[in-house]
Amino acid sequence: DQSRGECELKHQPDVLVIMLKRFEYDDRLMRNIKNNREVDVPYTLYMPQVEYNVSIGFTYELYASVEHFGELGFGHYIARIRSQDDGRWYIFDDLNVSVVSLNISCFMIITHTT
Repeated sequence: DQSRGECELKHQPDVLVIMLKRFEYDDRLMRNIKNNREVDVPYTLYMPQVEYNVSIGFTYELYASVEHFGELGFGHYIARIRSQDDGRWYIFDDLNVSVVSLNISCFMIITHTT
């Protein structure tokens, strides 16, 4: 399965940024193409850690997402960010900012610890 990856963190950071590789090389076309498959993004992510034989872990909450529309070499980005003041989600689309319900199929997520 080519959709899996692995990485080992020695220590969990206060802020965790995850960027998903959203392109793949097409041998037939001899170029990179964008992967448009949807990705289920969790609102919370628990990462266990063991230090000195003691099990500890961090829980991260989704704080923001960035989504790209278009193809690999061009397109448009929007951002969805949860307000720390009122807890609502806002969408930032160029000069337009509005309150939205969260429905994420993003290409990059940014999370922070609770």
